[in-house]
Amino acid sequence: MDKCRREERAFMEESIWANLPEHLLEQIIIRLPIASLLRCRCLSKKWLSFISSLPVSFQRHRHRHLPLQIPRPPWFLMFVNHSYQEGFAFDPATASWYCISLPSFSVNGDERHIPVASAGGLICFTSSLEGRKTFTVCNPITRSWRRLPSMLNPPAFLETVGMVIVGSYGAGVAANGSPGPPHQRTLYNVVVAGNHEISDETIFTEVFDSGTLWQATSRMPGGADPMLSGVACNGALYSWCCEPDGLLSYDLKNHSWTLLPTSTPHSTLVSNAIISWHGRLFMLGGLNENQVTSTISVWELVCAPHSKDTRWVVFDTMPPALLHELLGGRTFFMCVGCEGMVLLHLGACSENMPMLLYDIDKKSWQKLPLCPSLEEHQGDGLLDGIAFIPEMCATP
Repeated sequence: MDKCRREERAFMEESIWANLPEHLLEQIIIRLPIASLLRCRCLSKKWLSFISSLPVSFQRHRHRHLPLQIPRPPWFLMFVNHSYQEGFAFDPATASWYCISLPSFSVNGDERHIPVASAGGLICFTSSLEGRKTFTVCNPITRSWRRLPSMLNPPAFLETVGMVIVGSYGAGVAANGSPGPPHQRTLYNVVVAGNHEISDETIFTEVFDSGTLWQATSRMPGGADPMLSGVACNGALYSWCCEPDGLLSYDLKNHSWTLLPTSTPHSTLVSNAIISWHGRLFMLGGLNENQVTSTISVWELVCAPHSKDTRWVVFDTMPPALLHELLGGRTFFMCVGCEGMVLLHLGACSENMPMLLYDIDKKSWQKLPLCPSLEEHQGDGLLDGIAFIPEMCATP
């Protein structure tokens, strides 16, 4: 009798779940971890459509249940093919890899879209159309995307690109404060600095404000040679400038560039990257001795006492055993960083290739578990990536 009741109860529960009203199913789904949502999205086209339509519900849940929000660590989305159509994302919270397939952004079917910046749950991709740069913003979790309008003066060559979230609009409230439709829109800025000739020292800047227009702003200081990725920190975008030596800062409010004359921590610095964390700037890089990287360290940018001068101070150093395991006598490596975490890799996909994760908050160096899918999909040998915060509610 008890067995029959258990079987009947199990059958009834299955029946209830199979006919669960959509609004109740929605409330259950929005409480699932992002990784579970990715798996649900793969069940069928119906589930894919249902999951992709959830961002508004996520916003409602977030505003009504703020205590439930737990800061998510960034995901590291790695690509192994120059098409940049499919990637594999590492989640530090679960120490797991997940396959992420991106939609096609192509206009004529043959241009590549390369990730150049991220902010929150959005990634900015660039491509070349008739010799000029174009940009697309995408949420890789929901697969929603938007091709940005053409720049006023589209560059042929990029010097630096940055992206920052500036707020949100909607959640059932119109711009004037009156009741409006239950829609939430992410507000962001994309800052692009570039030129028309690779030898041209005139580097112009345009800013997109997530509306419909680009705005031309100030020119970059003459002779500056910045790294491509800009890092947002305290209302500014920072990019390391290889020549002249220092930090380039773009004030997001005043739309002006400033070159901060901050010397590199060491004259033989290689493969360096800038990272921001809680309003502080850090640099990760290697020290080259006789064409071999002998040390990988993290430095923090600090102000000298009673002065506006800044300098890099050693914050942490990679243990020698991990350094040897990562590089094995090589010189160069690559970094993918976001929100105080950095993934280090060699820039080319190969069997049993080591990858390390550094956490600024914990001062920890962690070897990543191997991703079998990365090795199975080695493609053309590329290994490139970008870090982002997984968010269902971020809208392009």
